[in-house]
Amino acid sequence: MIKWLWYVNGGLAVASLIVLVTGLVLLPELHADATAAAGTADAGSGSSAEQAGGAGQAGMKDSPLVAVARAYVKRWEPKPRPKPSVKPKPVTKPKPVPKPKPPEKGALTVTIAPAEVVTAGAQWQSAGGAWHDSGAATELIVGSHKVRFKAVKGWVKPAEITVDIAKDRPGVGSTTYRREKPPPPGFVLDGTLMIGSDYGLAWIKLPKAEVPQLCAMGETIENYKITLVADGSITLNRDGFDYKLEVPKPKPPQDVKAAKPSTKLPKRKPKASRKPKKPHSSKRNVGRP
Repeated sequence: MIKWLWYVNGGLAVASLIVLVTGLVLLPELHADATAAAGTADAGSGSSAEQAGGAGQAGMKDSPLVAVARAYVKRWEPKPRPKPSVKPKPVTKPKPVPKPKPPEKGALTVTIAPAEVVTAGAQWQSAGGAWHDSGAATELIVGSHKVRFKAVKGWVKPAEITVDIAKDRPGVGSTTYRREKPPPPGFVLDGTLMIGSDYGLAWIKLPKAEVPQLCAMGETIENYKITLVADGSITLNRDGFDYKLEVPKPKPPQDVKAAKPSTKLPKRKPKASRKPKKPHSSKRNVGRP
């Protein structure tokens, strides 16, 4: 028991020695920290006292032992780690999109012939756009363009054409309509009469007329103009197409052959054969009264 107490007292003495040495070593530093902490506390309490209306406990200080204890505890408190600095990501500005260049354009002009079809309403059109008159110009994108034409009654519509337009050279196209061939005239030439070498008359029978009509060269009958009269024929013209009529040739008379009497006798039908009659019996009846 005594031995055990001796060990305890020895341990306490060693511990006291360690505490004393540690206090002597750390006392200056702890005292400095305590002084700083006390000053901070005085400043904080003073400001709070002023805010509270000048209370009487504004000048109270902690005892040196309490200040040393607080400083010792504060020394071994874990210091807060500094927050890692996060660098802001660089903002990438979108690249400016270049504006598309407007397409280059040029002029297109198309002429139509003859003048009669232009008067009748012939027009041209490109890329499904509006219809334009002959000689009119329109602005289109540089390149190749197909041009089509409007149908006009009595005229043959021309086929589509392709016109090229360059930046420094306008596109120019042209086309020509031609007349549709009209039906042949339903006239009948009854006769002609020449008056000189380059003039003549003609008797023409119209389809619904009963009597031929006398016409001179140069006259127009139902849109057909007599351009030439010759011996037994005339030439008519309509829309640039010529038609020639001739006096119909007389039909040759039909040969009537005389009926010759036939020499051949008509065949007689054979007579039907008669059956022979039975001969009469010449015997008399014997024994009749």
